[in-house]
Amino acid sequence: MVSATPASKMTYRFLGNSGLLVSKFALGSWMFRDEKNTVDAWYEMMKTAFSHGVNLFDSAENYALGRADEFMGGAIQKGIADGVWSREDLVVTAKIFSGTKGFTNGTPNSQGLNRKHLIEGTQASLGSMGLEYVDVIFCHHPDAFTPIEETVRAMNYIIEQGWAFYWDTSNWSIGEIMEACEIADRLGLIRIIVEQSQYSILERNRVEFELEKDSQRVQFGWFPSTAIIEMLGEYNNFIGGNTSTREIRKVEVRVQMFWQALSERSEPTPARKRGRVHASQVFWVRAERV
Repeated sequence: MVSATPASKMTYRFLGNSGLLVSKFALGSWMFRDEKNTVDAWYEMMKTAFSHGVNLFDSAENYALGRADEFMGGAIQKGIADGVWSREDLVVTAKIFSGTKGFTNGTPNSQGLNRKHLIEGTQASLGSMGLEYVDVIFCHHPDAFTPIEETVRAMNYIIEQGWAFYWDTSNWSIGEIMEACEIADRLGLIRIIVEQSQYSILERNRVEFELEKDSQRVQFGWFPSTAIIEMLGEYNNFIGGNTSTREIRKVEVRVQMFWQALSERSEPTPARKRGRVHASQVFWVRAERV
């Protein structure tokens, strides 16, 4: 039996102002759809992470157009069946906003933070994972067309139904977060506990000049998403033509200079390049004492 014990030397922290303890590092399921991503592959990754003390596992309805929920959920079920972990050992998160069909192929209400999609998207994610509940649900992006009060009320309902214990935001502005907290406090509803934002060598300003300054005043926490390291790690796949030209250009603009700086000293194999980029990003965030 794999065990996450104090011997792993993992640091655990409270998630925002809650009493929920989560590992300093998490395993996220942001990925592309290809033959390498299977339930068995995710099970091996999750077992390795769990054995080193990781208890936080992050997914989203739009990752791999819904397959990420299936793979992670299948891995969780295998671990429970094998006695590797129990459900209470894990902190599982979901994200709702984009749907499972992509921005261009979805129907009018298959995306967004309106009450309909939040509730149906939550139920769909739980079904894909094979879980009765997740620990945390993130509103993955702000919705310019849905009143924030509608979102707050819907998330409160989801928690009251027992489908999640906490709700949070991701990629929201400080103004949107403050409005959501004010509405929740005024109406006696459940407020957010953390904001998840990208934080990396390439993405620093929002966290360092906005969230760090205002999070204590508004009484919410934040934790970093370093999804950029996954984009960097897939750079060679982009060059190989495994995704669209639009996606290639979006990533190239963000990472070209950083990639060149890491690559110019030597020409290791593509796998070693990916490893170098991933490690450098993780260690940089860790060094920032996040």
